[in-house]
Amino acid sequence: MASGVTIERNFRVTSIARLRGTLRLATDDDHAVTAAHLVNCAGLQSDVVARLAEAPIDVQIVPFRGEYYMLRPERQYLVNGLIYPVPDPEFPFLGVHFTRTVHGDVEAGPNAVLAFAREGYTWRRVKPGELPDDDALDVLRNASSYIVNDSLRPYAGYDYEKVLLLTHMALNFLAMGDFDQARVAIRQTHELEAQIAE
Repeated sequence: MASGVTIERNFRVTSIARLRGTLRLATDDDHAVTAAHLVNCAGLQSDVVARLAEAPIDVQIVPFRGEYYMLRPERQYLVNGLIYPVPDPEFPFLGVHFTRTVHGDVEAGPNAVLAFAREGYTWRRVKPGELPDDDALDVLRNASSYIVNDSLRPYAGYDYEKVLLLTHMALNFLAMGDFDQARVAIRQTHELEAQIAE
């Protein structure tokens, strides 16, 4: 103890009691400390600690994790530096960005995937007690209209616009030297034109 500060390590708080103007934080084996104030810096467990302290709280941590993908080697020349999307204040995520690694590879990511544990950094880690409750799932369902916005939905415009868009895509693939993808876009253009003619 220095300057009235005690640092407790490996101290998993399982109960918090209010006693005559102080707080008693205890572990399962009843090791306890008392304090006049509590600063909650529990990260992914901060809502759990707030509930233990009976603090008024109307939030729940819903864990997400991010996955990164590598650009194919033949497309890495398209990224010469860092590419970040313009932040959108409606979304709590930074957005997918492109980063060139020190080895010259290009990462794309992260996406935002609902995790099945608060510290579920892989899809294999599942802790049923940490899954979002029904209220949090309702919020996620309601927020899905923000997450899956119009720019991610298949385009459903006029037929002539679709033909123009496919033709433009084919020309872009040709300009990049990607003849396979250009051929696919041209075939899709012909198929669409045939459907329109019927």
